Amino acid sequence: MLLTSTVIMATFNGSKYIHDQLQSIFNQSILPTRVIIRDDKSSDDTAEIVNQFIDGNNLRASWDFKVNQKRKGWRENFISMLRQTETDVVFYSDQDDIWQENKVEATLTAFEAEEEMEVLVSDYVIIPKEQNLLVVRQLEETPVSSQLYKVDLTLTNLAVYRPGCGMALRKSIY
Repeated sequence: MLLTSTVIMATFNGSKYIHDQLQSIFNQSILPTRVIIRDDKSSDDTAEIVNQFIDGNNLRASWDFKVNQKRKGWRENFISMLRQTETDVVFYSDQDDIWQENKVEATLTAFEAEEEMEVLVSDYVIIPKEQNLLVVRQLEETPVSSQLYKVDLTLTNLAVYRPGCGMALRKSIY
């Protein structure tokens, strides 16, 4: 695997979920080159949990965690982290995601196999299933290989039907 990768994660009052997401990133079959986490001045113990996880797993060399000096909101938080990214591929992560253990490996493998691909979106499963926060919409797509599809350039697909947590971007697009 020659490509480098960064995970960017915006956090805010995520103490209920953050540890499980950090653990799922740490458990990847291929670890991301860098992880950038910016907390947006949480009023709970999110920052303490993140710091304890990073220190407890000796990750300070590759995991960069800071609490913003002032609230930015999720959008500006992600944009400012994206500006700090220098790797080949960047992953968006929400604080309440749980990643499958091969997410980074499968994504980097797909980017290496398809040099023209600049954005990769993946499906996701909402846990618990009764939660109705997001709707998974069917994309119009064409098969490229057994598990890789090219999203068709249609009017319907111009709207983003996958949240950031299901996206990875090549450096050429960001």
